[in-house]
Amino acid sequence: MTWLSTLRGRLFLLVCLATLPAILFTFFVAQAERAAALERAELDALHLAHLASREHSNQIEGARALLLWLGHKLAQEGETSPIITEPSFLPALLAGYPQLANIGVLSPEGRVLASAYPLPRFPNMADNPAVAAALESTDVATGTYVVGPIVHRPVVNLAYAVRDGGGRARLIVFDAVGLEWLTAMAARVEVPREVSLVLTDRTDRVLVTSGVDHPELPDQGSMRISGVAELSRSRRGKLLRVDGAEDPRFFVAAPLGRGSNIFVAVGLPYDQILDRANQVFYRTLVGLVLLTVFTIVAVFVSAELAVLRRLRALAQTVRRFGKGELGARARVSGGAHELAALGRTFNDMADSLAARHGEALEAESRLRALSARLQVA
Repeated sequence: MTWLSTLRGRLFLLVCLATLPAILFTFFVAQAERAAALERAELDALHLAHLASREHSNQIEGARALLLWLGHKLAQEGETSPIITEPSFLPALLAGYPQLANIGVLSPEGRVLASAYPLPRFPNMADNPAVAAALESTDVATGTYVVGPIVHRPVVNLAYAVRDGGGRARLIVFDAVGLEWLTAMAARVEVPREVSLVLTDRTDRVLVTSGVDHPELPDQGSMRISGVAELSRSRRGKLLRVDGAEDPRFFVAAPLGRGSNIFVAVGLPYDQILDRANQVFYRTLVGLVLLTVFTIVAVFVSAELAVLRRLRALAQTVRRFGKGELGARARVSGGAHELAALGRTFNDMADSLAARHGEALEAESRLRALSARLQVA
């Protein structure tokens, strides 16, 4: 007789069949939780990218408002304004705008008349995109991120042409928004060290990182992340190869403002995210296994106490009765359950058989007495 043909084996098989739907459902929930953990990490990274985009817009708007104020002041005071004549004016103004890399005044020909960033000799800025656009516009013109000819680091220049009554440009006031705000924002929102926060241009060249040291990434000046511009047009993340790095990283990206050619990309350590998601998955599976084992043990213990023990006692009583111990009776507990009814039925049957056996013995005794009398006669 195989083990599965026993009552315990069949009970184990029934428990397994009963818990199979719960196992499949829990496995599905664990897989869904794993996918949700990955999606949460992706959404958090995308939120950080949009936060950087809004921060950049705020920096540009602040630089634009400053230029309008300076232009209005220069329009009233002309070249005798303290903005140009007082060497300490622009440096003091720059100190109040830490997001700016420089503030200055140009002639219409691009010659630097005043600059908050001190240099013994200033290059001509006539070919600067923002300056050239300002000469053609009556509003503040915004350029693209370039390596500033004065500060020698990636900046975006804004320029505003101060015009006379005839509309001719008299002066050009400009400022330069640096990228240090990215590092400050990363520190303010407590970006984890393993997260890369970078700005790239439309050629996928990395302009600046968040300032956090990433040993696995190459030097900023030679770093390129192919595919950031295309990635920014979707709201999904993707594994991208960083030039010079051994392993790809999981990036999400967003443009810095509407129509911008600069993109902020948030790089996540995909292996670590996957490990955390797998930990959630494995914890759920371990919990499922423990719950299943506990269920099986509880069922067997309950069956042992409530069913199997009584059935063994009844079987032993039946064997004793079968060997001729006609006084053997099953212990019957109170209640109307099936085992109690089975015990009572056996006892009734045993009583009936014992009575008939007694009657048979009595009849046998009478037959013997009759036989003896017949022999005497």
